[in-house]
Amino acid sequence: DNLVGAVALEDLAYVDTTCFLSLYALLPERLQQFYLVRKAYDAIDLQNRTAPGRMFTDYLVKGGNPDGSDVRLSDYVGKGKYILLDHWASWCGPCKAEMPIVKKTWEAFHGDRFDVVSIAVSDKRADTEEALSRLDMPWNQIYDGQKIPLETYGVSAIPHLILFAPDGTILKRGLRGEQIYDTVAELLSTEE
Repeated sequence: DNLVGAVALEDLAYVDTTCFLSLYALLPERLQQFYLVRKAYDAIDLQNRTAPGRMFTDYLVKGGNPDGSDVRLSDYVGKGKYILLDHWASWCGPCKAEMPIVKKTWEAFHGDRFDVVSIAVSDKRADTEEALSRLDMPWNQIYDGQKIPLETYGVSAIPHLILFAPDGTILKRGLRGEQIYDTVAELLSTEE
């Protein structure tokens, strides 16, 4: 029932979310609203709302299509295909290192049942366009995502890949390396 306890509770949020949530419920309202505690609670809540098994959350990126028109995540997700959503930026070395496996996955499986969408986040449009002219990324692109998808899905670091089911359900988050290809291959082979 004091600020020292609230700060200690905030630290617990990143170690044991279940314990954090049970103790949070016991806090007086004024400490539940203490900015560090509330920030931790909101981050856990966002992760729970965008966890595997949950339906996707839509968002709008103004001018996000390559032609400058507006684009929504729902223009791709929930349309009857598995969608691999790749959050990346032109300045991100690990993002560029992940591109060959994303490309391998796209080349092997894109079509009526699977596709890839990359969304540039925290990047300048000119830098994204310049990087795309050098990188071989022939799949769907969304520009100027900035913080919209990061805040909507609680993404704290990139690259961050999310796999959506044909109906828009979140299947996997945080896929990396060969796990990307293997996960998509397994999903598509079990449906044949």
